[in-house]
Amino acid sequence: MKVTIKSLIICSAISLTLIVNAQTINCNPDPNGEEWIAGGLPELTPEILNQLEAIPELELNSKSILTSRSLISTFGTQPGA
Repeated sequence: MKVTIKSLIICSAISLTLIVNAQTINCNPDPNGEEWIAGGLPELTPEILNQLEAIPELELNSKSILTSRSLISTFGTQPGA
């Protein structure tokens, strides 16, 4: 149930962002501080693509695998599906 609610909230947020074409804004309450960017998608430059490709692949340990199997047996589907 929690996975379904989380998935619904995430899908709704993404859909609303794409539909309204949100503008990029600074969410930091300190106007002189570092920018906290929200909204919009950055242009995928070669530098950003290299950073994304450098992210290591997720490796599950035995405890994570057992937890995942427990969720599948409880809910009948894979988490996030």
